[in-house]
Amino acid sequence: MTEVPSALSTATSDPGGRARPRRARSNIPGQRAGILPPVREGEIVFRLFPDNETLRVWGRRYHFKVKEHGPVPKKVKEHFSRWNAWSVRIVVVKPPGARSFGSYYQVMQGSYERRLTQDPDMVKRELGPELYPLLRRVKTT
Repeated sequence: MTEVPSALSTATSDPGGRARPRRARSNIPGQRAGILPPVREGEIVFRLFPDNETLRVWGRRYHFKVKEHGPVPKKVKEHFSRWNAWSVRIVVVKPPGARSFGSYYQVMQGSYERRLTQDPDMVKRELGPELYPLLRRVKTT
């Protein structure tokens, strides 16, 4: 049997032999990362709503044939929404040990939570300068 180098065994488990949880990735793969969760009544949710010019630039960057004028192909819209399934929810929670409730921004990629913060600049940093301006509030009926 091949012996595992000591450097590898310490990187994947602690002295008790239990596997350590892995760190989050910058872009979460998988089916759930591309599916936006439904908006419930009374929630304040922001999602990405790209304009046609943004879709054209994005489509050309990923080697789609996009005309200068006219409608943007459906394939480009689907590809953009699959790879950019980001949403920001405003949630009111009471953290452990706190005396009162506070409003937080919950940045999500698909159904995965990426960051929970009170600082709007952290939301901008998480989404990046390209996607942040595309956020619009989702209206619930």
